[in-house]
Amino acid sequence: MWTASTSVNALLEYIVYREGHEIARVPLSQQSYSDAGLRPETSLRYFVAALDVKGQLSVPSNVLAVTTLADKDTGGGNVYPAWILGERFNAGDNVSHGGRNWTCLQTHIAHSPEWAPGLAPTLWREIK
Repeated sequence: MWTASTSVNALLEYIVYREGHEIARVPLSQQSYSDAGLRPETSLRYFVAALDVKGQLSVPSNVLAVTTLADKDTGGGNVYPAWILGERFNAGDNVSHGGRNWTCLQTHIAHSPEWAPGLAPTLWREIK
């Protein structure tokens, strides 16, 4: 979460950065962002900047340093790495996502959140 930015020029949106790389753009009405699909027990740094109508970025926010929680066993006895947006997955790879375990059906790079296990049945099958 962050506080609203102000500028001499009208603002367009906020840009969220993880480890110095842009990961999301959100509307001015949204002053929070939830990241998903991260590896367990990983330290990450985030900051936010506002973009104005002239294409200028504000001074970046303070850096928020966090560490993701340890992955939990989902009851089936198998704990797999977490699904991560932007990662490459090969057919046969196993991941955990949404409290369940999944196997990859076809090799792909997870370019979109809609390609997550549970949302993309052509890419993922639940491990039962």
